[in-house]
Amino acid sequence: MPSTGAKFLDEVFERRERFEARSNRASLNFQRELRTARTEIQERLRSLRGLRDTRTGLFVDTQAARAAAEGLADDIDRVLLRSQANMVDDLIAARESAMVQQISDMRFAVEEIARKELSVSFSQMFEEAALISANAPVLGVRPNAAFNGIRGHAQREVRSAITQGIIQGQSVPKIAARINEVMGQGMRAATRIARTNMTASAAEANRMIFDSDPSVFVGYKWDSTFDSRTSEICASLHGTFYPLGVRPPGPPAHWNCRSDLFPVFKDKKLQREIDNAPRRVARFNKGGEQVGRRVLKTDKRFDTWMREQPEAVTEKLTGSELKNTLFRSGRIRMTDIVADDLSIRSDSEVLQGALARRPKDKGLQKIAQQEGVRRASVNTVEQKAASAAARANRARFAIGQKPAHRKLDRERAKRLDAALQKKRADIVGAAAKRAKR
Repeated sequence: MPSTGAKFLDEVFERRERFEARSNRASLNFQRELRTARTEIQERLRSLRGLRDTRTGLFVDTQAARAAAEGLADDIDRVLLRSQANMVDDLIAARESAMVQQISDMRFAVEEIARKELSVSFSQMFEEAALISANAPVLGVRPNAAFNGIRGHAQREVRSAITQGIIQGQSVPKIAARINEVMGQGMRAATRIARTNMTASAAEANRMIFDSDPSVFVGYKWDSTFDSRTSEICASLHGTFYPLGVRPPGPPAHWNCRSDLFPVFKDKKLQREIDNAPRRVARFNKGGEQVGRRVLKTDKRFDTWMREQPEAVTEKLTGSELKNTLFRSGRIRMTDIVADDLSIRSDSEVLQGALARRPKDKGLQKIAQQEGVRRASVNTVEQKAASAAARANRARFAIGQKPAHRKLDRERAKRLDAALQKKRADIVGAAAKRAKR
């Protein structure tokens, strides 16, 4: 019979799948809006047909065609602006709906497993969710600016397609085909925006629940998807623990991010049940093709799972042949590939770091010589790492932005808390002494 922790985890993964479906629905809404805009643009293109020679298909009066094209481009700009406004409204509504649903689902699941009602009211959480959905940026982009790139790109490319088509004597169907291609690019970008914003909404809702009651939770940890499409960033973050109040770098940590935040309960027995519960992950054949799913313990490290996978899979996950060689030989971990500011280190930086840690490793020395990479001192490598950490610390964080502390384990959190308590005690003691005098 499954443990309480295993049942809770099953519910979490089921909700993740439901969120993928919600993400797909949001994506379809955006695509529908862009298809409507494309249809309107194609209808307006028909106005150019009257300026063409029906026999040759060429424009009879190029000057008149250019003037007509200018007016047509202005009409198209208005169509795209209206389309963008509609998509922004849809995005805000989708974000709020997703957060409210996730808050409700996660809260009920948590209260059932913890056998305790959380202290913060639903209405208070829903009000915060509405505010976040309308204003908070995802990866630095606010909802009202989410589709600026799509509209700007479409405006430039559609104008160019019409102008160049007239100059080059292209037929209207050929110009329309180019516009279809441009709008198709917009649809793919809209899908990326939908997925990333839904990931952000789910993670933010979870974080609100976990932060709401310190008597139930001690923090949360990053959970990444175990398959070959996981980014270097998310592979390095998997399992990272964040005490309550410490802002994680998302999710999302990047566009199309699929990671999630899991709760860490104060009840150690319950937490052990969750850590030991099974989860389903991708299974690959020797050629690196996914051939189904397999089960492993929830607390398994991503690096450990990776070392059990075929070379084709680990090369995709590490990002390069050299990094894969170093990883498979045990000379680096995924955390060595990603800096504290979540930037991806280059091959030479990763190799330098490995060589600084293992200066007597003959194999590394040979690889460095072949790659033309000079050996760097441990101090140099640490200074670079410190610079990356400083960049992360200077950032201001909202949904999906990089954290003030990328990694903060429990022991370090305890030490920091103890230091703060001591400082407070010293201040109180000093004040008491002054009062006695």
